[in-house]
Amino acid sequence: MPFPAYLGSDDLDMLTQALKDHCDAYGISADAERDDVARLVMVLFVSGINDVDDMKAALVASRRVH
Repeated sequence: MPFPAYLGSDDLDMLTQALKDHCDAYGISADAERDDVARLVMVLFVSGINDVDDMKAALVASRRVH
């Protein structure tokens, strides 16, 4: 899926929810670490993950790599 030219409000809501839920679940409160997660969320979104549950699963899977 090519990256959309813009993000709709539904996309932003999904991305925000996934970021918030992940940071809350893993106790991520430092701005720098939250920024890293936010960048990863965008990379995953551009790669085609556009469902909140899929995004959350991909974020959890990425933690195993670190």
